[in-house]
Amino acid sequence: MDQSTGLPPGKTGRTGKIIYWIATLWLALGMISTGAGQLLKAKDGQGGADMITHLGYTVYLLTFVDLEHYILVFQACG
Repeated sequence: MDQSTGLPPGKTGRTGKIIYWIATLWLALGMISTGAGQLLKAKDGQGGADMITHLGYTVYLLTFVDLEHYILVFQACG
């Protein structure tokens, strides 16, 4: 990685930066929206309370998974 930009070698130009940030923000948006659903303990959908209980875990585990999502987003976005 280039120390000044945090980008892989060869991707330090303007186009590389734009691609990097679009991909990072796209993934961060997905993590934040999933985390919000888990924080609100939504019953339906991927990662919802119904799916967690079906797998045999308790619902309060969603809080820890939600915190993990936000930690990863903040780490990725700097």
